[in-house]
Amino acid sequence: MNKIIKQVIKFNKNQKEDAFVYITECFENLLCSFVGKADERYREDLTQELIFCLFVVIKKFNIRRYKIDTSLFIKDNLLELQKYEFKNINKVLNLDYISSFIDKYGKELLIKSFNSNYYRKKFIDEYILFCNENQFVSKVNKTFKFTTNKFCKAIELDRKYCVRKDHEEMINQIADESTKEKNNPLNKYKMTIDEIVFLEKFIDNNSLLSESEVAKKLGISQQAVSKRRQKIRKKYHFLRKEVN
Repeated sequence: MNKIIKQVIKFNKNQKEDAFVYITECFENLLCSFVGKADERYREDLTQELIFCLFVVIKKFNIRRYKIDTSLFIKDNLLELQKYEFKNINKVLNLDYISSFIDKYGKELLIKSFNSNYYRKKFIDEYILFCNENQFVSKVNKTFKFTTNKFCKAIELDRKYCVRKDHEEMINQIADESTKEKNNPLNKYKMTIDEIVFLEKFIDNNSLLSESEVAKKLGISQQAVSKRRQKIRKKYHFLRKEVN
């Protein structure tokens, strides 16, 4: 019973590698379902990311003790449960997950717990582990979902940035082609239309905008704006030297 949570406890207590391997194998299908949502080129990276997240969830998971009213484990309550074929078990014992517990492991241990202190303790221990296992599985599922969504969004943003960067570099190359006249320094360094348009973006209602504000206006990164601005400043620094 409750093998996953028992392996979680074992791993946190002894750092046994076999415990972590077992837990990972238990979540293999879930992991594959989330990895399959990513582009094939990035699935190996996402797999490693999710395995690391699983490790973190294991390390941070604390076993919770559930309060169980042992006074309810009397013969009259057992007779009532049997009368209604255990369909009223939540009402009689007032325990979360108890229906799920007997659906998974059967009624035998529960029935014995009404007649024996030994089996009652065993049932309570297993039931508490079952509750914790449900919480642990839920936490892993939520973490995998959050991490996968974050990973895929980051990849998409990176792609968009690369497309913009390539476009900016192409524009810069075109602008550079138009300034190849070598004879006259004024022709060599004269301002291009592209540069004029770019610098005009820094002026808004007679106010000077920051690089981050211009970046937001153009829909590109601040680094790209800064690089282009520095390139123009460097160009006119050389112009002043040659003219003077």
